[in-house]
Amino acid sequence: MTLNSQSGPGPVLSPRELGRALGVSESSVKRWVDDGALAAVKTAGGHRRIALAEAVRFVRRTGAAVRLPAALVGAALPAEVSVAPEDAVAAGAATEALWRAVHEDEPEAARAILLALYVGGWTLAALCDGPVREVMTRVGELWHHDDAGIFIEHRATDMCVHAFAELRALLEPAPAGSPVALGGASPDDPYLLPSLMASLVLAEAGFVDRNLGASTPIAALTHAAARYRPRVLWLTCSVPPASARALEAELASLAAAVAPWRGDVVVGGRGVPPLGPLPARVHRLDSMGELRAFAAGVRASTSA
Repeated sequence: MTLNSQSGPGPVLSPRELGRALGVSESSVKRWVDDGALAAVKTAGGHRRIALAEAVRFVRRTGAAVRLPAALVGAALPAEVSVAPEDAVAAGAATEALWRAVHEDEPEAARAILLALYVGGWTLAALCDGPVREVMTRVGELWHHDDAGIFIEHRATDMCVHAFAELRALLEPAPAGSPVALGGASPDDPYLLPSLMASLVLAEAGFVDRNLGASTPIAALTHAAARYRPRVLWLTCSVPPASARALEAELASLAAAVAPWRGDVVVGGRGVPPLGPLPARVHRLDSMGELRAFAAGVRASTSA
């Protein structure tokens, strides 16, 4: 994998490198390029070069099998890591490998695992609900047993943020005119990852995402809603609110903010308490998988 200024910033692959990753011949990759199925540029010497992001999008768009994911992520993977998303054994092995990388402060290993799983066909929702959620839950439990727990959690968060930034760059750009998704964490919630994960899942679903991050005042969300007119407004809640009634009032305020264009509000997170009847177009979701399915439904209704 190399860098090539003629193809823009970021790593690029030769047809031979991509063919090796996919277990196909170099001539097959060149044929895909020449047929227009795979975008590439040519160097001054006439050699084809494929941007990594384009290669990953091609793999996911066509369902091509990835034989050597390490060749696409630029780093070696633990021997036990398989990229099969429907295999519970493979998912468990990936989770254990990510846990070791986080606990032993190996950011390159953590990055390689998350990127390889995505390249191999995992959705961002599956990554977030599976290995990332499991590992961060274990890290949180260290607070009760290990004085280094806070240090490890902060490092784990930083590793995930960097890996997610790379994954974000691999997503298909949202088409012109796509609906906007806006959100953040509730006012007393300092956690970065849940809102970032919601943003990524919605971006993967084809939304233009606007993430306001941790500890977002409700007034800030309502002002942002007036500017961006989001079709979906999310609120993550990892820290229990002062009361269920307080959260219900916040959700009602957000619902009123997006009502003029019939927007929906979604709330989720381990800190969400039992709630009473929710206002119209306010939805409680319990996983990123549920958010992904909800987003797909909204996109379908928007394009109908």
